[in-house]
Amino acid sequence: MREGDLVEVIFKRLRDFLDPELALQLEESIRHEFGGSDHYIQKHTSKRRAKDRAAKELKEGVPPMEVARRNGISRAEIYRLFNKKEK
Repeated sequence: MREGDLVEVIFKRLRDFLDPELALQLEESIRHEFGGSDHYIQKHTSKRRAKDRAAKELKEGVPPMEVARRNGISRAEIYRLFNKKEK
């Protein structure tokens, strides 16, 4: 497990993409809201996002196998999402 200030690590990486003043404001806001408490960070959020995208595409009528291919999700998972959509 890595030790250190997670917020500092994140904002060091974001400073290349954000206006410095905006980055500072965001960092201060996050520290104010979450400072001093322990939080869990999911290791893989891309799977959750892929499932969310897939569910949205299914609702829009995209064929299930196309949704599976686009999002890198198994056929079984697509049909689980599809069945949730139907209910």
